Amino acid sequence: MATTEKVVFITFDDGPHPIITPWVQKELQKFRAKATFFCVGENAQKFPAVLDSLQKDGHKLGNHTHNHLKGWNTADLGYVKNILKAKVYVPSNLFRPPYGRITPRQVSLLKAAGFKIVMWSLLSCDYLKN
Repeated sequence: MATTEKVVFITFDDGPHPIITPWVQKELQKFRAKATFFCVGENAQKFPAVLDSLQKDGHKLGNHTHNHLKGWNTADLGYVKNILKAKVYVPSNLFRPPYGRITPRQVSLLKAAGFKIVMWSLLSCDYLKN
């Protein structure tokens, strides 16, 4: 996005989760902030009310595969099929690959299918135990 303004896009991956996601929503509400939630399809399938709540609060959704697949470890067509399966539960053309790993061919296939691939510029590393 080209702009002269200082802009921050807040994103979260791997949800929706029935406890963590509502907590994050409440924290964002304190600051009147909106975010994009890159959701795993099987989580969206399990917790549709949490997904609906995100949308009602004005947050954006993104696709994060149906089963949190690693792009480099998955055949290209299988990967795309998994993402299309997730799209049934996560209505978005935004896509973020789990682990930030995706092959050039997968990028081409997803762009041809109308997806916009969104990475990150700052990673919190909240998955690290230390």
